[in-house]
Amino acid sequence: MYAKTYGVCINGIDGYVVTVEVDISPGLPSFDIVGLPATSVKEAKERVRSAIKNGGFEFPMKRIVVNLAPAHIRKDGSSLDLAIAMGILRAQEEGKSKKRGSVADSQHVFIGELSLDGSLQPVIGMLSMVMSVSNPTFHKVEAMQSISNVQDIIVPKENRDEAKAGASLPVLGMSTLAQVVEIVQHPESIETYMVPTSEVDENVLHKEEMADEILDLRDVKGQAMGKRALAIAAAGGHHLLMTGPPGSGKTMLAKRLPYLLPPLSREEQLEVSRIYSVMGLLTRGRLMEQRPFRSPHHTSTLVAMAGGGQLPRPGEITLAHKGVLFLDEAPEFRRPVIEVLRQPLEERQVHIARIGMATTYPSDCIVVMAMNPCPCGWFGTNEDHQCTCTATQIQRYQRALSGPILDRMDLIVPIERPTLTDIHGPKDTMTTSYIRECVIRAREIQMKRYKGTNIQVNAHMSHGDIEKFGALSEKGKELLDAAFTTLHLSLRSYDRIIKVARTIADLETSDYIEPHHIAEALSYRQVQEGL
Repeated sequence: MYAKTYGVCINGIDGYVVTVEVDISPGLPSFDIVGLPATSVKEAKERVRSAIKNGGFEFPMKRIVVNLAPAHIRKDGSSLDLAIAMGILRAQEEGKSKKRGSVADSQHVFIGELSLDGSLQPVIGMLSMVMSVSNPTFHKVEAMQSISNVQDIIVPKENRDEAKAGASLPVLGMSTLAQVVEIVQHPESIETYMVPTSEVDENVLHKEEMADEILDLRDVKGQAMGKRALAIAAAGGHHLLMTGPPGSGKTMLAKRLPYLLPPLSREEQLEVSRIYSVMGLLTRGRLMEQRPFRSPHHTSTLVAMAGGGQLPRPGEITLAHKGVLFLDEAPEFRRPVIEVLRQPLEERQVHIARIGMATTYPSDCIVVMAMNPCPCGWFGTNEDHQCTCTATQIQRYQRALSGPILDRMDLIVPIERPTLTDIHGPKDTMTTSYIRECVIRAREIQMKRYKGTNIQVNAHMSHGDIEKFGALSEKGKELLDAAFTTLHLSLRSYDRIIKVARTIADLETSDYIEPHHIAEALSYRQVQEGL
C-alpha cells in the first residue's frame, strides 16, 4: 500500500516542497521516518499516531515507512505532521478499497502541526511556505520540487490569514484532522470552510492604531545638522554614525528614521514579513506594514547579530531588512560583533554556511550607530562637565570602531546637547511628514534614474555605476579631486562622498552634483579625523 502527499518545510527563510511517500506493508508494527528528519520531525510519529486514533480513524498496526524527499535536505519543524497523517490515511484506504485515489484524488498541499487529540496547531514560517508553493520566484532552495495541478493549500485555521496574504492559490483553514479528511473525500463541502466576506477586516483597525504611534521630528529640540543627516540617510539609504555626549538626542533621532522612509511596497512587505514569519514574530498573521526598527543590546552575540546557530536562523541585521538597525553605544559592543557587519554593509546580504547546508539572508537596511566621544561622555564638549578619562582610555574607546567600519559609514555627524534657547524655543517646522515628502520625491528621482538596473537607491551604486550616474559638474569634480589629495581619502571614501553628494543633489532636484553638494558631503566625513 503506497501513497504520496505534499508538505512544505523551511530552509533558512525559504520554503521548499517536500514529497511525503508512505508505504504500509505486512510485518511487525513499526513506524519509521527517513529522509534526513530532525528531532522535531522524528517526534511526529507519536503526534500522528495519537491524532489519527483520537480523530476517529484507524491507525494501521503494520510496518509503516515514511520517506521525505528530497532526502539530501534536512527537514526541521512540525509542519509535516498533517501531510504524514494524510499519507497514512490515504495508503490505508487504498489498501482497503483496492483502488487509487479514494482519500486524496486531487492535488493538495498539507501544512500543519497535529495535537494528540487530532486538532491542528499553527506553525511558524507559514508565509514562506505558501509563497514557495504558489510563487516560483521565491524558489531559492536547491533541488526545489514543483507541483503541477495544485488545487489548494490546507493550513491550520490560526494560520489562514497569514497564508492568504502570500498565496495565489485557494487557502483552506481547518481546525481538525477530521475536517481535512472530509474536504479531501467530499470536495463539494469546500465552500463551508471558505472565509465569510462579512468578517471584519482588521487591517483597517491595525493601520489606525499604528498611525497614532508615529514619532515626529518636531519633538527633537534643535539638532538641525542631525535632522539634515537623517533626511540624507533616508533619501539615499546611507549608513549613519552619530557622536555626542549623553542626553544630546542621538537615540531620539535614530528612532524617528523609519518614519522618514517611504512606505513599504507590496513586494517589500512580503520580503520583510516572511522573515518575521520564520522567526514567529509576525503579529496577528498580517503583513508588515511599517519598516522594521531593530535596536539590539550591546551584549548581543555575533550569532544574534549576523544569524547562524546549529540550525541557522536570521540575526538582527536580517530582521532589520528594508528598515533600520540601530546600534546604541556602539563601542560597547564586542569587536567581532561590529566587524561581522563589514560584508553585509557592502553586499546587503549575509552568507551562513554549516555542515550539510548553506543559506543566504537578506540584510538591505540602514545601519545607524551612536557613540559617546569617550567612556564618560564629556570629552571635547563645551559643557561645565569635565572629562575624567585618561588619554589611553579615550584612545582605546574610540578605536573600538575600526577604520574599515568607519570607512563604511557614509555620514558621521556630531550631535551637541540642546541649549536652553533650543528647549524653550518654538517647535521646529521641519516635521516628519514634510521631510518624508522630500525623501519620497528624491527616491522617485532615483527610481527613474536607475530604471532597468538592480540599483534602488544611491547607496547601492558600485564604482562603475558612479562613473555612469555620478553626473559631476566640472567645478564639483575639481573640488572633490582637491579633497582627495589634501585629505588622503581612500577610494571607498571617494565613492561614498559622491554617493552622498548625489543624494543631496536629488533632495534639491538638481541634475548635476555641484560644488556645494560636494562640500556638504565632505563635512560629514571630516568628523572621522576627530575620532
